[in-house]
Amino acid sequence: MGNGDSLTRVLGPSKKKGATGKADAVTHATKMPLSGPPNPALPHSPHSATLSFMKPPTQIQSLLQTLFRAVSTSDLKSLQSISLPDPDLHILTEHKADAEFLSRLDAELDNLQPHVLDQTDTTMFCRAYFRGMLTPIALVKTADGWRANLRWWTAAAKPQHDSYRSARAFMFALMTADQEILDQVCVPTPGLAILIHGQSRPPGGEMGQYEHVASTLPLIELTTADTYPSSLGTPMPVKPEWIADDRKLLLIQYHETEIALAARRCEDGNWRIDPTILIATIARRMQEPYA
Repeated sequence: MGNGDSLTRVLGPSKKKGATGKADAVTHATKMPLSGPPNPALPHSPHSATLSFMKPPTQIQSLLQTLFRAVSTSDLKSLQSISLPDPDLHILTEHKADAEFLSRLDAELDNLQPHVLDQTDTTMFCRAYFRGMLTPIALVKTADGWRANLRWWTAAAKPQHDSYRSARAFMFALMTADQEILDQVCVPTPGLAILIHGQSRPPGGEMGQYEHVASTLPLIELTTADTYPSSLGTPMPVKPEWIADDRKLLLIQYHETEIALAARRCEDGNWRIDPTILIATIARRMQEPYA
């Protein structure tokens, strides 16, 4: 398969606003694959090695069961009770699961198998096997206890901006060590090759897996009310000039890590990725053993 074919598969056809059907979008939002082929240069959480197979506490298991039940039965009130405030939560409850699945929902939830991939004092990142897919769930500890951060899900259930497509194509290029695609989807950036330094191209027969993972990576668009992980791993405020009409700051989930990607609309009208933040992160990590 040529590079052009893979890029087309990851990007897909450009969708006009409102082109994504809500039923398909809800399914996509709640069945996003979490894992994919890792790029050894990308940052990973220091907690993940010890937490990869850790079962969550009982209260989290109960929260996740409530979450999946609410989405499956279109119960917005229950969904709001265990989630962070989000004006778009209703999108996830507008389409009830089919009768055949609802008849075995209790059994599905009893057999729910969530695992904690990453945890801090105030955040937790889990995945759960539900309806045949590994589903990622971000949790935040509030004054009222743990709550699901479903912003990632509601973002996936909306029409996708062209900058999102570019970000996913960028991640595909990282996963497959494809310099040609990197050059296509990035603004001219010094040190771009460092992003795939030391990686080997995967076998052509595995490209379908990479395309699927990249095209469904969870992604949100940040605002000035948000923070993003800096090259040192510390939260940094989003500056207004980074989210002007021709610029966006995106946050994408890859394995247990959140990666900030700046997107820019170029003179030809296409959105491309400015990977300066990620290059700085990787350059720092490569220097650490010799510091």
